[in-house]
Amino acid sequence: MFNRKSLKPLLLPAFFAVILAVSAYTEPQAAPAQNAAQSVGTQPAPAAPVKADAPLLVECVVGENHECATDVSVPLGHHIKLKVRNLKNWTDQKNSPSTLVLFLNGRQLAKTYPVAVEVAYDPAHPELNEMLFKLQRTPETDQTWDDLIVQERNVRGLFLKGVSRKVRPSVGLEGGTAAESNARFELVLLPLGWEYVCIAFLCVTLAGVLVLGRKTSLLRDYSDGPFSLARTQMAVWTWLLLNAYFFLFIMTWDPAVDIPTSILGLLGISSTTYLAAVLVDQNNTAKAPSQGFWKDICGGNDLELHRLQIIAWTVVLAFVFVVRIFTKLSIPDFNPTLLGLLGMSAGTYVGFKFPENKSSAAVAPAPKDAEAAKKMAAGGGV
Repeated sequence: MFNRKSLKPLLLPAFFAVILAVSAYTEPQAAPAQNAAQSVGTQPAPAAPVKADAPLLVECVVGENHECATDVSVPLGHHIKLKVRNLKNWTDQKNSPSTLVLFLNGRQLAKTYPVAVEVAYDPAHPELNEMLFKLQRTPETDQTWDDLIVQERNVRGLFLKGVSRKVRPSVGLEGGTAAESNARFELVLLPLGWEYVCIAFLCVTLAGVLVLGRKTSLLRDYSDGPFSLARTQMAVWTWLLLNAYFFLFIMTWDPAVDIPTSILGLLGISSTTYLAAVLVDQNNTAKAPSQGFWKDICGGNDLELHRLQIIAWTVVLAFVFVVRIFTKLSIPDFNPTLLGLLGMSAGTYVGFKFPENKSSAAVAPAPKDAEAAKKMAAGGGV
């Protein structure tokens, strides 16, 4: 007959094998070497240098009826139209406007080429000189957006205007410098109303976790039992990732929010830790009462080093996660070394549960002894 006890010696090797597999899966793969010759349509051909007698100048952000607009607010993920002086003359000198990219506050957005170019509209508007760009975050522009968001923070209007930045748009050749610009607009990263929606979502989900964790066995191994460190860790990372995805989706309205592979590895480590802890505890019949949340997850009256280790790493990485979300508006990509450290802490925690269970079983009275103790306390016989 299948004996569950025979699985115990195999739990730790199997657990560490899963951790190593997760870490190996999240190793950044070397980018394939790019061919010297780009395929047609992948990237515009290099343009000739701009002629000195036709300097480009971004006049303004275009509003309705091809008129320059003031006090313009453009949400991230939407389009912006710029009026560029001398664009027609520039193209007449055999320059291609499709080689121009968008600049924001002097920072180049790589491969952000115009979606549409309107040089001439009709005889009444012989030189329209308008270019349409999409304000979109891509892997090629991640570093630029991070720098723009961090360096151009607008904290004063956070709860009055939402998350926004004052931006000076311009155009220029990729790898070159931006043309002069008189245009200004406000880049809205998160409108005020949706900011309150995100705050409400965060508070409701946090309250749900706290209430269910206290009233149910969501964070416990059984009803009215002690709080489980493995369950708590998995709940923390699930809650953080859920709120981060909701926040970034509301900001961009793009369901394809970039979730790094390392986050999947992190969730895999926390889930594997919980599963391994359940397998170790399945033969533990001792039912200890709860001593309070912090005492339960730290090891009771005597603090356990292996528990403090996994708590410390979870708190540090969660802090980094939250800071990255609010400062750079993107989910952090943890390197494999950090995941390996968290995985080793998790493996140590699971390994020390074997002696913990033995000690708790030795201290806990047997069911018959407990019943006899109750009768003696009531004055009855054994």
